[in-house]
Order: sequence, then structure tokens, then C-alpha cells
Amino acid sequence: MENKLVFISHITTEAEIARELKELIERQFLNTIEVFASSHEQSIEFGMDWFAAIKQSIQNAKVLIVLCSPISVTRTWIPFEAGAGWGRDIRVIPLCHSGLKPSQLPTPLASLQGGMLNNQNDIQKTFQTIAKAFNCSAPSIGDTKLFEIVRRFEKTTKMSALIKDIHFIESVLRPNLERLSSCILSSYYDMNDLQMRLTVATFATERIQLNWKPRWIFNTAFVGKRIDNSLVFEATNEAIDEVLDNVKFLLNYRQIEIPKSLVDQFEKIFQFDESANIWYPSLKYLVSYGEESIALAIHLLESSGEISDQNMLVYQHIESYHQNILAFQDWIARIYEEMSNILA
Repeated sequence: MENKLVFISHITTEAEIARELKELIERQFLNTIEVFASSHEQSIEFGMDWFAAIKQSIQNAKVLIVLCSPISVTRTWIPFEAGAGWGRDIRVIPLCHSGLKPSQLPTPLASLQGGMLNNQNDIQKTFQTIAKAFNCSAPSIGDTKLFEIVRRFEKTTKMSALIKDIHFIESVLRPNLERLSSCILSSYYDMNDLQMRLTVATFATERIQLNWKPRWIFNTAFVGKRIDNSLVFEATNEAIDEVLDNVKFLLNYRQIEIPKSLVDQFEKIFQFDESANIWYPSLKYLVSYGEESIALAIHLLESSGEISDQNMLVYQHIESYHQNILAFQDWIARIYEEMSNILA
């Protein structure tokens, strides 16, 4: 009697899908076809050699179904089993799920005609391929339990991947956001007073009110828990550049998926950077004239009298700095809020 065996290749974390597909095929083909899935308790009996059972089943199979996800195709075992089936010249069917499409399959799976595991037409085509291999009629799919399980699995997998991606994004950005937050605080408080102020995390999440005094931006910067050799506005400009570089990296890093709401927040930073390109060179130019020029500019800016035309440009650039870092303060808070909302 001919051995009618279908082999399902899958990774352990996708065992629930493999078991349901096995039971669906056997049920709809009226148990005239045996389906091997290593995770199913009936496929490998207690006490059997696991590797020998898999090897024997591949040798006996006439159809090999490969469950392909972004994770499974990176495991060496899946291409190995698919290659073993291909080497025996039997039908090998990649069924994709969890965001992977047949057009995205890696070599050698890409050379095989595949389908989507959550698509009823593709499962019906799989039934037809099985029926042709065993010279029998192809049954209808019947119930939709398989598709419900696949949808639930994909939703859980996507959320797990999203959480992992958000934690990665946070790990990349946090050091830069903390440095920029420290620079912003340094713009509003004396260094000695700053060391007793709220933490950077509280600053970012609670949007604390800032006490603007132009003189602070020409102080030596206190960044994190150390004294920086730069002036506050210089350290701020450097911190902005670091944040920009990492945001660009994240937006171009193809190994993660960034939710659109977070992408929208990321893209806003490039608008703020245009202002920094104006005030930074102007303030550097003012500093080049020495401390007396800085002191005079500060006196004029903080006095209640009218500002002369001669000092109006200085005033505008310092005010531009002020408005710019207020925008960054709000942006940092929104980034933290958005990541928290996604993980909630």
C-alpha cells in the first residue's frame, strides 16, 4: 500500500499553526493522508529518536509544506528540510505568514511557487497539489479555524516584534535625549542650581516650566552628571546634531518597523534643526568678541529698556535659540509619550 505522507516543516514557536494545518489536511482528506509535524504528539511517539523520525518522514513524504515567517526563514533547519525535499524531487510548498510574502522569500525558497497561509485560495491550491501527488480528489477547505489561529498568531507576533522594536528605538535615542534635555535645563538654570533640579526623565515627561534668562546659555554646560567644557549653547547644538544623526539612522534602518505616529514625530525634528543653523553661527560670532561683548549683550537683553537697532540682531538670534529649545523640549516629551502609548 502506498504511503501517503505530507511533511510540515516549521519552527517550535509556530507549532500551533503547524498542528492546526496538519489536523485540517487530515480531516478534510478523511484521514486517507498522514501529515507529519514534529511538534504534534502523534507524529513522534514517546521514546522515538526525534532526528531519525524527521529524517524518515522526509524520505517517505510526497509533499513538503514549509511554514515561512520572517523568523523561521532565518533558521538553518527550515532551508535544510526544504532542500532535502527538493533534492528528492517532491513538491515543496512554502506558505508565508506574519508579514512575509512569497516575493520576499530567500534563496533557495524563492525559486519555489509559494502562497499565503492566511489566504483561502492558496490553501485550496495546496489541497489540489496534495491531491495530485496522491492521485485523489481535492476536498474543500471546510471550516476557517486555521485562518482564525493564523490571524491571532500574526497579531501576537506583530505586537511582540513592535515591543522589541520600540525598546530598540528607545535604547538608541535615550542617551542623546538625556544629553539634549540636560542642555536645555542648563539654558535655564545656574549650574549649581541645576544639580538640585528635577531629573531629565521628569523634565521630559512633565514639561516643567522653565525660567528663561539669556545669560545661562553662555555658562559652562552641565550635561548629565558632568561638567562639559563647552558653553551651554555649543553643547546644545552638539546634542541636537547627535539626536538628528540617530533619528536618521532609525528612519533608514530596515531591520525595525516604526509606527507611523512615531515616524511623524521623528520627521518634525528636521524643521527645528533649520532654526539651529541660524542661531548657532551667530552666537559663536558673538562669543568670538570676548566676555565683555557677551556681558553687554546680556545686559541689554535683560534690561527693561528699548533694544537698539545695533543689538536687535543679537536679540533675535538669542530669542531664536530660546524658541528652538522650547520646541525641542516639547518634541522630547512627545517622543516619550508616543513610545509609552504604543507599549500601553
